[in-house]
Amino acid sequence: MMCWQRAADYPPILTFKSDCDAEYLRKYGIYYYKIDPWVRAGMNTGIILDEPWVGNGDVLVPHDALPASEFYQDFLLPYDQCHLMVAATESTNEILASYSFFRPPQGPRFDGNKLNDLLALAPHLKRASIIYRQTSELRARSGLFESSFNELAAAVFLLAENGRVLEMNASAKRLIDAPGSQQTLACRNGFLHAQLSSDDMALAKALQPVAELAPPSGLVLHEPCPAASLKLDITPLAPGSMPLWLDINQRPQSVIMLTATPLIPAIPVAERLVEGYDLTHAEAEVTLLLIAGLSPTQISARHNKSINTIKAQIKQIYAKTGVNGHAALVAHFMGGGT
Repeated sequence: MMCWQRAADYPPILTFKSDCDAEYLRKYGIYYYKIDPWVRAGMNTGIILDEPWVGNGDVLVPHDALPASEFYQDFLLPYDQCHLMVAATESTNEILASYSFFRPPQGPRFDGNKLNDLLALAPHLKRASIIYRQTSELRARSGLFESSFNELAAAVFLLAENGRVLEMNASAKRLIDAPGSQQTLACRNGFLHAQLSSDDMALAKALQPVAELAPPSGLVLHEPCPAASLKLDITPLAPGSMPLWLDINQRPQSVIMLTATPLIPAIPVAERLVEGYDLTHAEAEVTLLLIAGLSPTQISARHNKSINTIKAQIKQIYAKTGVNGHAALVAHFMGGGT
């Protein structure tokens, strides 16, 4: 099945072939559509159809002239295609849509019985091609929207009315996959949860449906460390406004959009600390934990190292970064230091 724009000299705006491989479609779309004599003939007729038309390829191109053409010798023949039966399901000033059926050179041409069978099917094929074209346009639009959704810097979750996670963008997935000391939100059994029980209760309450579609906004999750604190904005979306890419089988009547943004700037990565301050990798890891709010004792337990070793590393960190204490270290990096 193919659909062409009459006003544009481009490949078909839609192609669907159930019996041909990807290479066939690729070669056709790159070059052979330009010299397809059947399509050229159909495009040049300018005939407007109210009802589908069915016929043999001979009506468009004399059969004896086809074997000598480049289109046949280089493209059709390797695929064992020769005799054509076609149903033009739509022919307007804007588009030409058709279904084509082929037989090999040694096979018989399509007779009147086959043409009558196709004529009986043609109205159904017309409806199918219109539906397929419309859904293809929707898929293309939803693909663009989904790409933009994933490019957002903010973490965005789309939830069903009961709080089940329907979709999350790339930033939200990174938030969920953050290291344990920096993870404030988790997704368990398809539902969002805060790491601390007090925050989890507040989140569950905020997501409960309320009158006028106005659940609380501005919820703050402060733990498990200062660097992981998040501000949550919760916005119900009106029925009918769900993103197109959501699976129709799971699409609810309404959706809740939850946006999570950090309360303080993102902490630096270990590689930046190593390169920028000549820290060792071990010192860089300790620096990140200090910025995240952990004490030397907590860092000692986490790394299974003695407190004296951690304190020695911290002393080196302060010297290399030019600060004089824990608070100054946090202020240096979280306040925009480099």
